[in-house]
Amino acid sequence: MLLVEPATRARPASHPLLQTLVRTARLATDARIVQITRFDRPSGLIESLAWSGFRGSLPEAAIRVVRKLFPDFDPYHVRPRVDINRWNVQVYLHGQPVLAPFDEVAFGAVDHKILAVAMAVGKIRRSYLHPLRVGGEIFGAFGFHAQQIDDDQQRLMDGFVEIAEELLAVLEPQADACTAGTR
Repeated sequence: MLLVEPATRARPASHPLLQTLVRTARLATDARIVQITRFDRPSGLIESLAWSGFRGSLPEAAIRVVRKLFPDFDPYHVRPRVDINRWNVQVYLHGQPVLAPFDEVAFGAVDHKILAVAMAVGKIRRSYLHPLRVGGEIFGAFGFHAQQIDDDQQRLMDGFVEIAEELLAVLEPQADACTAGTR
């Protein structure tokens, strides 16, 4: 089941720097898809803030195939529960990074047919999820999904995690201040 949350408050998701960061991280690390997520602790849901990798021949072909099976599928609106699999629990609740097979990391977030298309057409095999901390709390995660991930790529990915944490530490208070001004 895909869960969708209406846009109810300003979040760093609308900030162009997050989108630039994921796009740069994807190009630098050779990942197929890169994303930054936010963990909404009260609801237990994970939401996407920024994505990169859905443009280009392979990703577009994969999305076309998926939409033949699920016409309303929108990867930007997938909002899984934090407890859908052990990898999410490890990242979002225990604050530990995970390097694991893509199908295990994404298990439960979308239908298994969507995972099969991502793996077959999109050539995604491995995932590296790293928790993002803001103000000492787990804010969300930086996810890298690739054909393979070696030690050098993982070190580079860790560098992007540090940049994301610094950026979110600046952007999150700004989003809260904007929201407070509209109450």
